[in-house]
Amino acid sequence: MRFTPTPKMLLLLGPLACLALPADLRVLGQESLVLVLAAVATLALIDLLRLGRPLTLKVERRVRRSLPLNVWSPLGLTITNTARQAFSARCADRWPQEVRLEPANFFLRLGPGETAEISCRICPGERGKYDLPGLDILAQSPWGLWRQSKLAFCPDQVRILPNFRELHRFTLLAAGAQLGRMGIKQMAKQGDGQEFQELRQYYPGDSLRQIDWKATARKQQLIAREYQDERDQHIVLVLDCSRRMRHVEAGGSQFDQALNSALLLAHVAARQGDSVGLLACAEQYTWYPPAKKANAARSLLLASTQLFAQTVAIDYHQLAGELATRLKRRSLVVLLTNTRAEEHDTLAVLVRQLRSRHVLVIADLVEDEIHAALERPIHSPQDAWRYQALLAHMAERRRFALKLTRLGCHALNLRAKELPAQLVNTYLDIKHRKKL
Repeated sequence: MRFTPTPKMLLLLGPLACLALPADLRVLGQESLVLVLAAVATLALIDLLRLGRPLTLKVERRVRRSLPLNVWSPLGLTITNTARQAFSARCADRWPQEVRLEPANFFLRLGPGETAEISCRICPGERGKYDLPGLDILAQSPWGLWRQSKLAFCPDQVRILPNFRELHRFTLLAAGAQLGRMGIKQMAKQGDGQEFQELRQYYPGDSLRQIDWKATARKQQLIAREYQDERDQHIVLVLDCSRRMRHVEAGGSQFDQALNSALLLAHVAARQGDSVGLLACAEQYTWYPPAKKANAARSLLLASTQLFAQTVAIDYHQLAGELATRLKRRSLVVLLTNTRAEEHDTLAVLVRQLRSRHVLVIADLVEDEIHAALERPIHSPQDAWRYQALLAHMAERRRFALKLTRLGCHALNLRAKELPAQLVNTYLDIKHRKKL
């Protein structure tokens, strides 16, 4: 609890300070000045005492305990004035600075026993666990001479997780055979080796070969056969936690966008019956071995709150050794990274060491600013030089992606916002073609 004078108090004390000058003292007299100062001090003290009454607000916060990163979520506040006198103040729910809150603050006026319902929204900008102490209140005294800052306690704790809403969206769209809305292609279920899984309702876009005509005749509606690819294969997601992944774009940092894509792929792979693991590589390696369970994506989602991009460089030689040591059976290794030309040779060595035993997918992220800069008009020689340098950089990336393809690797050269659909499509294509 803290008390501070308002501008009205300072305006009141200004003339009194002028009256205290020696010339004014001779006109008014010292006794008169003392009486004026005493009267002002009495008024200020009375106003302060009226402000210092105990805070009697009851605050309840309505918010989910787990929130997705970089997504707006609703927040509700129920505030009740349990005192016998009216209450008015400017209030703000206290959240960490990494969280955007709209509105940031609001003015509240409540009579005795009255309740107010406040609707806000929040957008977390960084993952982790956060403690919420309560509601900050800035109240003004009845005569406007003092301000008092208080905290109405409403302790709570929330977890900021990667954007798990995309996982729910995938599940809903998959149930309705509408994955094309996410950019994910439906692989045709035909050829040897596809195992029958179940009968389900026919959806537009399904192959006519999937229709089970006997079941259709019995049900008097179109019934399709659902097939499944070979199951119980190992998928290992390798997440680059080095300094280049700290680059921030409109959708968040490249690291967070790559993590969202990795979790989506883990969710899809778990639904396909595969075992999913994760290796986070930076200065220290974090290893979650492949596990075959329905909630594998949820386990990785909860574990990801401890993963952050660091200020170190990735060592592809060390990464190759880690993968060779930890992976005991043939696996699909998916590396999400951001490379430069000086690292291409070492990454190619990694591919040569692992290609004979594992299937490799390397997603090399490129910054959105590069594409935006290539689309800007050229007005000066400096703009032309920058344009040529960016063209050379993009050409080098394409040459390296082609080199990786010739080495037997599935190379993706793309922006972070394109990663989720491309990653899932590549995985489904590998499964469909039985490359694993």
